[in-house]
Amino acid sequence: MNDTGGHEVDPRELRAYADYVGDLSGSVYTIQLATMFEGMNATGFTGLLTPIGVACEEVRESMLRPVFEMIQTKLYQTGEGVRVAAYKYGLEEIENQERIERTGTGGGPRAI
Repeated sequence: MNDTGGHEVDPRELRAYADYVGDLSGSVYTIQLATMFEGMNATGFTGLLTPIGVACEEVRESMLRPVFEMIQTKLYQTGEGVRVAAYKYGLEEIENQERIERTGTGGGPRAI
C-alpha cells in the first residue's frame, strides 16, 4: 500500500509474471506430449488387447488433446492480459529507460 491508502503496481513484476505464465504454457506442451504419446501409447495392445489400444487412442484424441489445448490457450490469454495491464501501468516507459541505460553502458547499438 502507498501513503494514500491505495495499492502500488510495479509493471516489471507484471511483466515477470506474464513471462512466467508464458513459460508455463511451454511446460504444459511438454506434459501433453508425454501424456498423450507415452502415457496413452497404444503400442503392444494387439490381439485380444486391441480394444484397450483403441480406447487409448480415443481418449488421447477426444479428451486429452482438447483439454491440453484449452489449458495452453488459457495460459496464453492470461499472460497476454497481464502484459497488457503492465503496459497500462507504464511498462513501456520503463522498457525505454532500460534500453537507454543499456545503450549508455555499451550494451546497445553504436553510432558510426
